[in-house]
Formats: sequence, C-alpha cells, structure tokens
Amino acid sequence: MPSSEYYLASLVLAGGQSKRFGGNKLLSVHPRSKQALIAHCTDVLVNTLSQVNTKDAKKDFPNVPLVVCGKWVDSVQSSLQPSSATVVYNENWEEGIASSLRTGVNVWCGQPNIPTHLLVTLGDLASINQDDFLQLITASRANPEHIICSTWSASNTHDVGKRMNKRTVPAIFPRSAFTELLTLTGDTGAKPIIAAWKNHGKVTDVSIPNAQYDIDTPQDWDQWRSAAEGR
Repeated sequence: MPSSEYYLASLVLAGGQSKRFGGNKLLSVHPRSKQALIAHCTDVLVNTLSQVNTKDAKKDFPNVPLVVCGKWVDSVQSSLQPSSATVVYNENWEEGIASSLRTGVNVWCGQPNIPTHLLVTLGDLASINQDDFLQLITASRANPEHIICSTWSASNTHDVGKRMNKRTVPAIFPRSAFTELLTLTGDTGAKPIIAAWKNHGKVTDVSIPNAQYDIDTPQDWDQWRSAAEGR
C-alpha cells in the first residue's frame, strides 16, 4: 500500500457504563488540562490528526475522531465541541466493547472515502499524548499491512518478580482487518485478532508506557498523579 494512499481515521471507544467509578468517569476532570477526561483525550487526538492528514490525504478526509458512546451518550456529547468529535450512539453497548468497535468500523466503512487505516483508542487513557500517537502512526506508515499495537511492561501475576509485555490500544488497524473487527462479539475487544495476526508476523509493537494509565475508579486518579510526578 503506497504511503501516498495512507488515510487515517480514528475511533474513540467510550461506551462503557463506568460501573466501578460510580458515575460517568469520562466527565471527571483531568488534572493537567482541567477538561473533562473525554474532552482531554479527544483533543489530544484531534491535534495529532491535524498533523497527519495533510498533503498525503484527500482534502475531504476528516480529521475529526468518531466517539462511540453508550449509557452516557448525552453527557459525553454535551462535553465535546462539535468541531472536535462526531458522537455516535451504540444501542448494543451493554454487550461490551466489541459492539462499540463494530459500530465505529461500520460508520467509517459507510463513508464515501473509506480509510486505509483506523486508529482505535479509549476515552479514559489519561496519559496518552501526541508523541505517543505519532509513534504509532510512524510505525503504521512504515508497516502499512501490519496491526500496530501499544506495548508496556506489567508484573506477571503468575510469576512473582517477573515482568510481561502487555499489548493494548491505542492500536492502528489496516483496512484488511476491518472485516475481522466486524465479527467481534462480547467484551473481549480485538485481542483475538491481534493474536492471530501476531502468529502470522503481521503485528508491530511500539513501546507506549502511557497506555497503561486508564481511569476505572476514582482512586486511579491518585495513582495517575503519583505516576505523573515520577515521569
């Protein structure tokens, strides 16, 4: 796939019910930007895309992320500027993350200009920055037929003292993976697809330590602050 045909779209998954948070975590205030968490994460992505889809992309290709919501669609939509995101409702959000992935991929595949690549991220990754996204995009341009995954090191719960690499989002999927994304069900995400592609040597890992900091509980913000002070 020639680099001149690299058209990147993006998908922010924000369809969970924030059960462990006890409310809508996506509206909790990010300590650094003082924005709602979902607005902070979306703005970082918008600012990155504005640097990517320029001379190489068609003028009509959007730099606006697609945010897939569920239970909290109204409050999330009200927290985002229309120019910074397109919000869609996933009526099957209670099924789990796979339904949000299917919803987003279906929307992008229904556009006149179908993207060659899709960057998938979460609306609660509080530490991801533009450099992280740009590293993934650079790897994707260099390996356009690969799935590009964020990796970070975590403690191995089965072997105390050892570390293991976690392979997670943000991730970039080439168009050839879209059909497989549409077959996902339940609350497993794209891990089975990534594992299968890894077995065929078609996954490129990029070290993105910031990918480990998601917000699931109010206490996670305290952990985020402690980690941010150490970085």
